[in-house]
Amino acid sequence: WTLISSFMANMRRPNAKMAFMSSLLCFKNAGDLTPYLKSIRVPTLLLWGYDDPIIPISYAAQFAAAIPDCRFVGLEDCGHTPYVQYPERFAGLVADFLSGGYAT
Repeated sequence: WTLISSFMANMRRPNAKMAFMSSLLCFKNAGDLTPYLKSIRVPTLLLWGYDDPIIPISYAAQFAAAIPDCRFVGLEDCGHTPYVQYPERFAGLVADFLSGGYAT
């Protein structure tokens, strides 16, 4: 699978882990971004793994409630990277969303 191989190769690059951790700290120090979500004016698909070890699923409900036209899909047995763990399912959900097959 080339996507996973590519991701893993990038993570083995010098300083890749440090850059990744730095980006996580940036979000942690950004404060509460929820008030800004109500300004999103396009249909939004929010896919979230129930077993996400980085950002808990409890955030997804807050984000989905704050975004005016949001479709939330929680993914069972999935962590932080549904596009890596379940690429076919992820692609199907995105394709359905992009074709307008979603309820608001």
